Amino acid sequence: MGTADFFERPEPHSLIKSQIVSKYFKAWTDIMLSKTNRQRENRIAYVDLFSGPGRFERGEESTPLLILNQAIASPALCDRLVTVFNDANPAHADRLRREIAQLPGISKLTNEPQLTNTEVDPDLAAWLGNPRMVPTLFFFDPWGYKGLSLDLIGNAIKSWGCDCIFFFHFDSINRSMDIDSVSGLIDELFGKVRADELRRRVRGLEPELRKATILDELKHALKEVGGQHVLPFEFRSRHSDRTSHYVIFVTKDFLGFSIMRDIMFSLSSDDAEIRSLLYNPRKSPQLQLLVDFGSPHSRAQLKDILLDVCAGMSLTVQAAYEQSTIDTPYRLPNVKIAIKSLELEKESQVSVDPPAALRPTRKGEVTLANHLMVTFPPKKG
Repeated sequence: MGTADFFERPEPHSLIKSQIVSKYFKAWTDIMLSKTNRQRENRIAYVDLFSGPGRFERGEESTPLLILNQAIASPALCDRLVTVFNDANPAHADRLRREIAQLPGISKLTNEPQLTNTEVDPDLAAWLGNPRMVPTLFFFDPWGYKGLSLDLIGNAIKSWGCDCIFFFHFDSINRSMDIDSVSGLIDELFGKVRADELRRRVRGLEPELRKATILDELKHALKEVGGQHVLPFEFRSRHSDRTSHYVIFVTKDFLGFSIMRDIMFSLSSDDAEIRSLLYNPRKSPQLQLLVDFGSPHSRAQLKDILLDVCAGMSLTVQAAYEQSTIDTPYRLPNVKIAIKSLELEKESQVSVDPPAALRPTRKGEVTLANHLMVTFPPKKG
């Protein structure tokens, strides 16, 4: 399928991808508007370097128009938001320009959307490292992976308030690991030394272990360029039960990580208490049983993580949550249930101040406020 076909027939995963970006944009702008309100430079920005034409042929809006419509609906964003859209395909850039011009209320924006038509290359990646960058949400959604590089992502998140969401075409990258003609693109994405080592490590691995190895190395690479929190959302193929691609979120701030985790939870195709942060278009009861059976995440595991990570410490519920759930799908409600209900408090494995008997109840459940102190026992032995 070429890029033209892609924009003619939006797949469900394309619409979910747009929801991930637009939902996070709403939460991110609410925070950034409040934090930058009293600063001399109070602009914030949204940058999409692989924007596409803005609308699918059947009429559905893609990400650029969803973002701009949110901005138009917010007086604060109308005044302070800067938007930059780029697509190397001239036809896509021209059509997006026309689509934006036809949006009702587009004239409300103080800063007219900037549209460019250029290839994403190392020079552009270097430009993003400008230390004067205003708080910016970046979205990188290339067709394939040409133009996507570790430098691009690292420079995008370098400044305060800057987060990045990008498309990681796992299936294509996995098949290209040992193809000499695209080795340079793989090197740019992982870094040359890491890419060479990764090629050696994945040879002969069975598919699931190969996938885990590639994703783990990508996370390490992103953390080395400043991404303190990396959160992938997996998409399975509609043709077979294998991974097609990921949407990956990178941030330096735990609050952003926590917000995005809740968004990805809400869009996951499974309905478990601890969801796998994935979308499977071939969802069926049988596949759901397989997902649940093979999941590495559970209430019991979370209990063990809390007792290990927080051993010997007295922490607020919020602090215990932040320390114990990095790089996992566990959310704050999961942590609260683990503390209250998984024998931790009931059997005095932890103590909470005040204890359950002195805390209020809501809908028949004992509450556990974020600020309450929890004391964890030291590690045994």
